[in-house]
Amino acid sequence: MTILEQFETREDARRAWRRVPSGLPMRCRRLARIETDVSVETVDVSPGGVRLRCGGLIPGDVVLCSVDGPAGTLSLKGLVVQTRPGPGGPPFAHVAWVDVPPEDRRALLDLNDAARGAGPQAGAGA
Repeated sequence: MTILEQFETREDARRAWRRVPSGLPMRCRRLARIETDVSVETVDVSPGGVRLRCGGLIPGDVVLCSVDGPAGTLSLKGLVVQTRPGPGGPPFAHVAWVDVPPEDRRALLDLNDAARGAGPQAGAGA
């Protein structure tokens, strides 16, 4: 089992919500005195946060993650709580959503479901 498989979509007692695999195209901007765009690949999402494959983020960074949807751009603020080395590529950044309303968390999961071709997630509200 690879390190990535260990953290995939299994139920985990440490987490408030289950992670859902994602390929959702997301833009990420590091919010600091000098703001910078960060190239990211979305690995998985949950109502509590997102795991990104990217370089240039460190724990403590505040980011603004944006995704386009039918109702416009959905932007969610998050805090990088952890980074881990990625096998054969950029590291993983674990981002916890900060001050995100429940309806925006729900909208993110609905957009992810649509991108994956899956139905809406039951019981994934905040």
